Amino acid sequence: MARFNEILAGRFNRALQKLTGIKGMASTPQLGTEVIPSVNFPLGVEFRYLESWFRYRAFVTSGPVAAVNSGIRMRNPAGSNVVAVVEKVSTITTNTQTNSQVNMNRGQIGVDLDTTAGLTGGSQREDPRGQPASSVILSINSVALVTLNNPTAIDLVFQTAGQSIPWINDENQEYLLMPGDSFQWHQALAQNQAVNLALCWRERVLEESERT
Repeated sequence: MARFNEILAGRFNRALQKLTGIKGMASTPQLGTEVIPSVNFPLGVEFRYLESWFRYRAFVTSGPVAAVNSGIRMRNPAGSNVVAVVEKVSTITTNTQTNSQVNMNRGQIGVDLDTTAGLTGGSQREDPRGQPASSVILSINSVALVTLNNPTAIDLVFQTAGQSIPWINDENQEYLLMPGDSFQWHQALAQNQAVNLALCWRERVLEESERT
């Protein structure tokens, strides 16, 4: 029999049961009436798994390749049913690298860049209790850079030699990557220049109510 204000998103209940060691039936089967509910879960990165968030990291280098604008793509496949949130992006230049301007675009595309060997599924998971492999695909280009469909410029950084620059400074600046969307970072000013990215992101399955 259905309950009044029954909670259908099971991940919240599972998190409370795991955290407190509750046995038996659902500990939070329904909401209270009016404006009583208060959801304030995050206790730290070690709690993300209990919320059904899985965290990953990667360090990716593209180039340098002669006559090529180096680029890195992060793609969430259209049928993944997963939402990804990029928590950290840092670009790093070598001690000899000059004229470095890295642009970041968002767009829709169903293909990877030229090279995915060693990158697809090669991200490092943060918590061994979670999924070992990320649903997000990382790829780099060694030939001409492929343009995203309907690209939108999001951000850019200028860097001198030997710099490491963070693109995200607080949680409100995190990047949301939905199924079918892609991020792309590429060298905009010069060819034969590397792009080096340190990335951290989290993923979870979309609830049925979130898919539209």
